[in-house]
Amino acid sequence: MANNKTIIDISEDMNRVDQAITKLLHNRSLWNDFFLQPETVLTKLGLPPRFGSKKDEWKLNRIFYALLTNKKLVRLVLQKYQVFSSTRSNSEGNKAVLDGLKQGRLVSPPNADMEAFAFFTKNQEDFRQFLTLALTDLNQKGLLFEQLTSEEVEKRINLMMESAAETMKNGGKSSQDIDSGVMGCVVGPVCIAVCLVGVVAQAAVGVTPLGLGTYIPNGQALEELIEQSIEGDDGSAQALWTMGRLLELTGELMLFINRMER
Repeated sequence: MANNKTIIDISEDMNRVDQAITKLLHNRSLWNDFFLQPETVLTKLGLPPRFGSKKDEWKLNRIFYALLTNKKLVRLVLQKYQVFSSTRSNSEGNKAVLDGLKQGRLVSPPNADMEAFAFFTKNQEDFRQFLTLALTDLNQKGLLFEQLTSEEVEKRINLMMESAAETMKNGGKSSQDIDSGVMGCVVGPVCIAVCLVGVVAQAAVGVTPLGLGTYIPNGQALEELIEQSIEGDDGSAQALWTMGRLLELTGELMLFINRMER
């Protein structure tokens, strides 16, 4: 198979996720298309180009929902995210998130992308469990770009773990020649899992008392936004609108998934 250059830049990729979801929040007319073809719409809104050719587009859209309906995978992401969130200081991160919301934008806390990547990958057992849950399920459903044996899945997992370690050594950036079979079967699905399962997980935990690392302030910060909005502060009103849109999008996505599974 021919080699392909795969560029990884964690901070830039996270910025693209924030920007793409922000555009989606502001364009309600795209939501139905997003539910039907999520990967296609997010790519058009600025996420990194899809893996695979045009003929594989239907498969990538199915991968999106296969990952979000993988309950063991989502539970693992939520569980680890709660632990990660509790290890960070709130003030700087909450200010960045709140400033973004007041401008109608989703903005991740400073350095949260690299810290989260380090947190999720440093525990080899947990990271292997994440990759195993994702790739085994996708392989069993025939959604990878080739059917793999259990030994081949294990090999791909080992390659991804090596790649993650190299990316951390390079400050979150790497440029590698990866066999197209590996890229299609591993890099694509895992990138989608990290970006999209992570976004939904953030929205889900945002309504709990965790605070940092989510787009939804809570407790006193939320009360202050409401009070300032009543007093006529446009920024606070914009923040409430943005949070409401995010919760609405997440709720409609969950309804779509629940009905699709019936």
